[in-house]
Formats: sequence, structure tokens, C-alpha cells
Amino acid sequence: MRKIKIPVGCSSFADIRKNGYYFIDKSALIKELLKTAASQVILITRPQRFGKTLAMSMLSEFFDICKGSKALFEGLHIAKEKETSKAWMNRYPTLFLAFRRVDGLGFADVYEMLRAVIAKAYKDNLYLLESERMNAFDKEIFARIAGKKVSKEEIKNALISLTQWMAAHYGRPVLLLVDEYDVPLAKASEKGYYTEMLDQSSQPKNFWENTSDNGIIRSFLERTSFHVKQKFEILLAGGMITESIVENLTYDVLKSSEENLWSLLYLTGYLTKAHQGELESNEPRPDKFALKIPNTEVRDIFKNSVKAWFCQKSMISDCRELFADLWTGDAEKLTKLLSDLLFDTIIYHDYRESFYHAFLVGLVSNAGYQVESNYENGLGRSDLVIKDPENRRAVVIEAKWTDEEAQLEAECRNALRQIEEKRYAQKVVRLGFQRVEKFGIAFFQKTCLMRNQQAD
Repeated sequence: MRKIKIPVGCSSFADIRKNGYYFIDKSALIKELLKTAASQVILITRPQRFGKTLAMSMLSEFFDICKGSKALFEGLHIAKEKETSKAWMNRYPTLFLAFRRVDGLGFADVYEMLRAVIAKAYKDNLYLLESERMNAFDKEIFARIAGKKVSKEEIKNALISLTQWMAAHYGRPVLLLVDEYDVPLAKASEKGYYTEMLDQSSQPKNFWENTSDNGIIRSFLERTSFHVKQKFEILLAGGMITESIVENLTYDVLKSSEENLWSLLYLTGYLTKAHQGELESNEPRPDKFALKIPNTEVRDIFKNSVKAWFCQKSMISDCRELFADLWTGDAEKLTKLLSDLLFDTIIYHDYRESFYHAFLVGLVSNAGYQVESNYENGLGRSDLVIKDPENRRAVVIEAKWTDEEAQLEAECRNALRQIEEKRYAQKVVRLGFQRVEKFGIAFFQKTCLMRNQQAD
């Protein structure tokens, strides 16, 4: 009876096959993974002791262009797949890293272990120092990382750099295998240095949000052309505009015409061409393109740029007339003044009460008065309270919005009724303010209506 050799504690596919150890054929996994080859990242999740490390070692042996693994796979399932083996076996540069031993009592210890793992990966690929596809500068960085004489910033990019150099050398994409990828963080959590291990800037967020290139949008907003604002509203509502594109732009002429600015938004990715199926009418003329905002991320950038621009525009407006009308309770003049401001502003369809609230706050802030937004008054929170302690006067404003212009009057009355029922003005009166104006305001798109009532 033949004895079975059990590979206790051995996770090396090559050692198991060379030494004739007992091996349960899992090579069919290779073909299964190749079916998902379009995915750039594949996560293999299994409990401990399920053979993940051995499986990754097998993958490394099968794909690694630096190895000759045909003999190791003889008799296994994958060897029967002649076409697959011919196309993939030992045909791709492969990098296999294991983080199992990246452990320590503190962050400094773990960092040293990680640096050692990466340095070994570099030493395993020293042939790159002779590669004609790497320049002298890259080779200098390579040698520094291999010798562990490297900064933390260089370590952060070490794997990206190594795979890029390998891909350039072989002219093929690189397979990166990372075993026990979560061990460093798990150990950090266990031993109390988890926060140090985290990249605090890695939370999901809008990548472009705070880049200086968003000044392109501001350039548009600062143009006074009514047509520019109208086109912005169409884009923000999910629609398309038709524009000519100038591809050979230089910095000195960027802002010389509206056409150049639309071209710049297109060439920098803020706008994209609409698909044929999205066009409601016939295709635009050959010299023009149907343009739209490409995705939610960029739409958010547009929206936030508009908000920031309008808040700034509101704060620098001369508000003396506005406050004069507020203190005297002239709702008719306020209606015209605010409607004129709204008409000159870009508004898009998903703005509801929150936008109009911000519109009001932006107008009355930084004018020397006490401004309280969503202030706790009476039996609830009033939208806006403006206080002038020096003259012992105040204004309470409740805002509403409607999607029907005919409902403006009714919504104004609802706002005034809410002020009364919730007793928003009573607390202000108890604080000693002798004159308190109460306003209900209703918004519909680019117009508004104000009604007032003086507190007793």
C-alpha cells in the first residue's frame, strides 16, 4: 500500500508538486478566474485554512513569465485545457506578495516589515535594472527601494511603479497577487495602532471636487451672457446643449469667446458627447456636437460651483435697499427685489426649499446684523431670524416653495400661519425686541412672493 505524503505546513505549490505531496487538484480555478479576466480586481474570500495561499501560489506558478511550470501541472485538470495553457501558462509578468508576517508591536515595526516585503519584490526583479525600457531616473528609484533606502511617499507608490516597469519591460499587463492583504490592519486593530495605519484621505469622496481646475466653471459663471446661464440650467437639469468644439486651444485665447470656454469644458472632461440614442431630434450639424454632463460626480461639481458662486455674489450685493424694505415691512418692494436677483441666478430643477433657504441666508449674512438660521423659537424652528439689537428690532421669515406659480399666494399665507401657530416671534419679543416684522415668502423657479404681518 502506497503511503500518502501529507504536506504539513507547506503552502508552496511548486514544493508540493516536486516532492510528490498529496494535492487535491484545484487547477480548474485557473480557467474560472480567466472567465472574469475583464475585472481589474478579483477578491477571493474564504475562511482560514481553506487553501487560499496554496491557490495563489498555484496561480503564480501558472502565469509567471519567469518560470517554466509545464511539468508542475502535468496530470492536472488545467493541463487538459490545451488552448488555455498555450495562451496563458508562463506568459505574463507576475508579482506575488504575502503580508502574513507584516506584524509588530507598533506602526514603526510594521512599516519596517512592509518595507522589507516590498524590497524583496524588487530584488526578485533585479533584471529590470538592465532593461532598455527604463530610464536612468527610474533605475535610481528602483535601486533605492530594493536597498530599503526609501521614503514613506516612495513606499506608497512602490507597487504601482514596479508593476508599470514590469509591464513596460515585457509589453504585457502584470498579474499582482496579494495574499493575506488584510493582516496588517487586523494586527493594528488588535494591538492599538489602527488609526496610524489608516490613510485618512482614502474615504470615498469626489476626486475632482477641490481641484483648482474647477475654476473653469467659475469662468463661465462670471460671464454675464443670459444664454450662458440658460445653457447651464439645461445641463444641470440633465439636458444637452449643441456647441462647436475648438480642439487646438491655447491658454492666451481660452476666455476670448464663449465657444472656446465650452470647448475647454469638453476637452477637460467636464462635458462629454451625447450618444446617438440620446438625441431627441436629428443629429447636429457636422461642425457642432451635442454635449452633456457625463456623470453624477461632475454634476455635483457644477452644482457646488454654482452654489459657491451665488453665495459670493449675494454677499457682495448692496443689501441696503433689501434691509430698508425688511425693517419697514415693504413686502411689495421685497418681492420685486428678490425676484430680480433670482432671475439673474442659475437655478436647476432639483433645488427645493433648501436652496431658497441658502439664497436668503447668503443675502442677509455679513451685513452687521445677527442672523440665525433654523433658530429654535416657540414651538419649533423658524427658517430665518434677523436681529438688530441696537435699534431693538427684528425680522422673522418662514420660506416655502411650490411647483405651481398659482400657489404662491397660498404658500405665503401658509408660511405666515406657521409663524403664528408655532409662535416663532414670541421668543424674540420676550428678549426685548420692540418691533418684529413677520414675513412669509414663497418661491417658484425664478420668482417669489412676500407677504408680511407685524408682531404684536
